[in-house]
Amino acid sequence: VMTQDCGFVKLKARKDMAVGKEILFDERDTYHAFGNLRGMFAIVPVLAAACALVFVMTALFAGRSTGAYAYIDVDINPSVEFVVDKNEKIIEINALNSDAENVLKDISLKGTAFDKAVTEYIANAKSKGYMTAAQGKQVLIAYTLAKSNSKDEEKFYDYITSIENLSNSQDFVSTIIKVSSATKEQAAENGISMGRQAALENAKESGLDISLDNIKDISVNDVMQMIMTGNLKNTDTEIVKTTDKAVEKSGKKKKNPL
Repeated sequence: VMTQDCGFVKLKARKDMAVGKEILFDERDTYHAFGNLRGMFAIVPVLAAACALVFVMTALFAGRSTGAYAYIDVDINPSVEFVVDKNEKIIEINALNSDAENVLKDISLKGTAFDKAVTEYIANAKSKGYMTAAQGKQVLIAYTLAKSNSKDEEKFYDYITSIENLSNSQDFVSTIIKVSSATKEQAAENGISMGRQAALENAKESGLDISLDNIKDISVNDVMQMIMTGNLKNTDTEIVKTTDKAVEKSGKKKKNPL
């Protein structure tokens, strides 16, 4: 139909329509080829916002830790637990004694790769007077996986034994041991590192009368001596790598714990 301003509008058919007849109509009578177009345009911003939200959440969770993958305890004389995700990034840090709290209080390691974090941790410990010649320059690393399977065991073994600052340092000797989940649980219950728990278990297997209080206070050098006492085959502890010649000579080091 022609409107009063000489425009043309397409209307829906009505019974009262006839050629040349003047009729009244409103917006509801007009015909649109794409009847739901306005509704579609109205929902586009909502869909766009939803897609953006999905994208952001996907990116967020992709970069977020998937949870505890491995537990790594580092004993110098300060004892600390690092919890890492599958990318070997630190997601949690637990000081296991007051010395570790002192070392950790002025450094931020969360979100850092373990190899870089342990380098900074050891350097800060040394700057605070730990690891002197009198105290002994021994570093004991004990680890276990949150969920054990052969593929992950091999992957993590390759990673932790490749950390150069733990294997080639001229300033200290290091020993890496793998412990069982049972040792990890008992260590948590006793409030000590997995390395000290392994030493306690090995000493008891060897018939030594060592108390929990004793194991908390002795030096890492003494902890290592206790780990090497007796026969490690009687425990679930496995020495996977060391730069300690005394440990190498003992023949108790295993090239691969798998």
